[in-house]
Amino acid sequence: MFARKPTHTAAMLCGALLLCSCGLAGCLPDERTNEPPPDSGSLADGAGSADGLTEDGQQADGLPEDATVVGDVLPAGDTAASADTAAFADTAGPGDAEPLDIEPFDIAGLPDDATLLADGAIGVGGGGCTSDDDCAAFAYNDCVLPYCDGATALCKLSFVGSGTPCAAPDACQNEGACSGFGVCESTPLACDDDNPCTDTDCDPAVGCTYTAVDGLPCDDGDTCTYDDVCTAGSCTAGTPVDCADESTCTTDTCVPDVGCVNTPVDNGTPCSGADPCLPGTCQGGVCAFSALGCNDGELCTIDVCIGGQGCKHFFQLGAPCEDGDACTTNVCAVSGCESAPVDCDDGNPCTIRACEGNGKCVTSQKLESGPCDDGNPCVENGACNKGLCKGTSVQCDDGNPCTDDACDQAVGCVFTPNSAGCNDGDGCTTADACAGGACGGTPKDCSDGDDCTVDTCSSPDGTCSHAAGPDNTPCELPGGGPGQCTGGVCL
Repeated sequence: MFARKPTHTAAMLCGALLLCSCGLAGCLPDERTNEPPPDSGSLADGAGSADGLTEDGQQADGLPEDATVVGDVLPAGDTAASADTAAFADTAGPGDAEPLDIEPFDIAGLPDDATLLADGAIGVGGGGCTSDDDCAAFAYNDCVLPYCDGATALCKLSFVGSGTPCAAPDACQNEGACSGFGVCESTPLACDDDNPCTDTDCDPAVGCTYTAVDGLPCDDGDTCTYDDVCTAGSCTAGTPVDCADESTCTTDTCVPDVGCVNTPVDNGTPCSGADPCLPGTCQGGVCAFSALGCNDGELCTIDVCIGGQGCKHFFQLGAPCEDGDACTTNVCAVSGCESAPVDCDDGNPCTIRACEGNGKCVTSQKLESGPCDDGNPCVENGACNKGLCKGTSVQCDDGNPCTDDACDQAVGCVFTPNSAGCNDGDGCTTADACAGGACGGTPKDCSDGDDCTVDTCSSPDGTCSHAAGPDNTPCELPGGGPGQCTGGVCL
């Protein structure tokens, strides 16, 4: 039994259905029965069944059960409905078989004898097949499924769906994906090995190749070598870095990723030099020679004998020194070791403190009287009492009802504006209230509603006055209508 297969070439050639029976000029009569196909217009715009059925729900003759409508079906005779059909405009009409013009699609591997058949399929091999196996040789890549059409004994090609994985065309390409038009699209292999000592290439038969290049400069990543060079495809170490600092009082090494490290040997390690001051000892990585006869008796100098130069006295400005007195602090100054008494002040003006021989501060006396100031701005009239400074609280009243008065121990009296009610003493204001530290209100309304009077308020009693306004001022007569003011009356 021959398998009737829908070809994906129909999607390419008809632009709408994945059906072997649709050609460039629309859907052709069924090639087995020669009966007209179902009305193609009934499936336009995807209106047909999603199960490969005709509009009345019957299985279309010859279609597989999983045939589906995927787009517009061209009305009979319409050959210019899509770019896909236009690409095959030079092909023959129904009943003819001309060589297939595939240039717009550049389908690599399509046989030279491929023809566009009347039903929209691609035929190959010239006919005479009896089974799908007879057509297997036309599977030029993983994206093509050849099959034998038992009705015509022709090998036909169908294309697998877009995105289906396919084998790479050669060893220099990654695994590809089918385009939906029989093409396996793949990307080139990335062969760069990030090795400066190899030439990188790709052989379609074997894939990436790496050829060693000798003699090129490179970097082996080791900070303890330089002038590294390529050998047999690898970067080999060059000349070791010389970390010697010419001091016998250090151990000189090179640490990878760090570089030269000159570590001082233990203090007291003997060292030498061609100098009369020998022998010497290492101190902090430096050879310090014995200072026989070089001690100058100064607390703030380091006395050494330097080969070829004799005694040297290095002054240590700012270094601590010791005068033997526990109640002094000592530091090296230009004049020598300077001492200052230990500060025993506890900040209390009503005590007397002193330093004892062991360097500790003690209170020697607590004052019982006398004025004092403990530094608190909220206390005044301070006086010593049993070693404590006591006084009276500062009164911070500013007499302003529009401020909240308080004393801050950091700054003293603080007057903060409030929004309390108040009386500004002016009868010509109403609804008095505090704002910004001052008392004020809304001006009193003395209007008598007469256009011919000037209304004023007299402070501080708030008496309203209504004096005659300017003559000839426009006004409204009591009975209505325009008038003019005369002597404060509207006439």
